[in-house]
Amino acid sequence: MEEYLLKLKEKDNDFQLTIENELQSIKKKCNWLTTIDFGGLINSFGDYTLTAIYLHSKDGIDLIVRYNNINSKYEDLTSNVPKIYLLSEKVKKHLLRQKDIDYIQEELSEIEKIGRNIYKDVLAPIASISKNFEIYYTPNIGLSIYSDYDLIANYLNHPRNFKEKEFLKDEKSKEKLLKRILIKSNDKKINN
Repeated sequence: MEEYLLKLKEKDNDFQLTIENELQSIKKKCNWLTTIDFGGLINSFGDYTLTAIYLHSKDGIDLIVRYNNINSKYEDLTSNVPKIYLLSEKVKKHLLRQKDIDYIQEELSEIEKIGRNIYKDVLAPIASISKNFEIYYTPNIGLSIYSDYDLIANYLNHPRNFKEKEFLKDEKSKEKLLKRILIKSNDKKINN
């Protein structure tokens, strides 16, 4: 499992290097942008069921963008904001940033293609060889390990607050678990 986690980090680095041109282009149009991440879910047939592009900002007012097949455009997930929320400056700024999405459609399309290609074989949950653990990967965030729907441990690149509490909290125990869980090696799958 430890080797698998290192290979996933390499995928994250590949993604960031590959989208560099698109990132710089978007930064010229959206001066609030700092970084971009890709996310998605793949079903048991190997098909994407969901993708999203995360646009991170300097001030924490981030956008999560998805392609809308109905109008053939990328859009923020937040829509139809109740009028009472329009009193908030943060919400107003968020809505203004949604308008910026219209100017970066080409870049978002390219980023989605790159993300789908780089992460095509690692966004589906995998089971350990023993079938006792399910492993979920989120690009640029890290791995989460579950057993019987209980979160056992998170191996995160960035500290985050989760409502769900992990069973193992101390780093020593988490390191032991990482070295003990075996997953079926498929170098062709992860190195593509």
